[in-house]
Amino acid sequence: MTTIDLMNNFFVKYKMLSLIIFVFLSCNSQNNNELTILESKVKIALVKFDNQDSDSTPIKLSKHHFNISGIYNKINPDNIKDGIYILNFGTHMPVNYFIYENNEVVLLNLSSFDTFLKSVRLLTNYSIKEGYCKELISDYLSRMTTIFFNTNNNLKKHHNNCEFEKTINKSNFSLNEFKAIYAEYLVRNREINNIEDYYKESDKIIVSKVGYYYGIKNPDTKIEVGIYYVINMLKNNLNTKVVILYKNEFKVLKINHINNLSVISNNTTENYIESVSEILKFSNNNNFCINKIRYILDEIFMNYFENESCLTNSIKHLP
Repeated sequence: MTTIDLMNNFFVKYKMLSLIIFVFLSCNSQNNNELTILESKVKIALVKFDNQDSDSTPIKLSKHHFNISGIYNKINPDNIKDGIYILNFGTHMPVNYFIYENNEVVLLNLSSFDTFLKSVRLLTNYSIKEGYCKELISDYLSRMTTIFFNTNNNLKKHHNNCEFEKTINKSNFSLNEFKAIYAEYLVRNREINNIEDYYKESDKIIVSKVGYYYGIKNPDTKIEVGIYYVINMLKNNLNTKVVILYKNEFKVLKINHINNLSVISNNTTENYIESVSEILKFSNNNNFCINKIRYILDEIFMNYFENESCLTNSIKHLP
């Protein structure tokens, strides 16, 4: 390690120590409210973030002034609640979220697509752990997705891509071909006994596109790549799955119907987060409009999670 590297390490540690001492003094000062203390903790988190992600994040957020705001309600400076907050750095700067829990700040980095996916995981895990209802989790996810695709991902473009698709990306499968290879998948997974079961009652596999959908007029023409519901009614066993159809293949997502979010298992949570990540990757790669992405995520979440409506009552107690 060179002398310059040693000096750089010293100054980084000195800066961190200074900030920690500042926070300690702030916490013990009667003149500072809870918001001031929170701002100091966010500042420390930003310095750590800038040092750890110096290569992936060219903008040093810790050097910029920021404002903290609640998503649903105005912040009471003397009573900072645990929850999810917005971190705004001003015009032409990225917007981030953070989770405040047990006096700790967890940044939700929305500066790149990879860090956005990690933040989706953190936000979803936190929301389910806190027992938020489906409308609330869906709303948080929708807001953060909009911030990434419409704001942070377009800082240099100054526009969004919310227009009707000018070109339609077709798969290499007609509707009948897709249903046939899906039936083979059902056989491999022992959901039907053999392929003959499908050919006897092929109309009992129903394919419906998630989102804006006007039906498939000709079952022999190639269908679009996209995200579909595939309903299997063979052998009187009703089963619906979410499938991503690519150019030459398809992927069945691991989303199971959930009756109660309060008793959701870790495996179910992980499967849901992985499925959301796959949908976001597919949407990003195919340049989906943000309105289309939000519609797809919201529709899947509302169809697969059952719980009483709670959004109106819940937001009264949240930042």
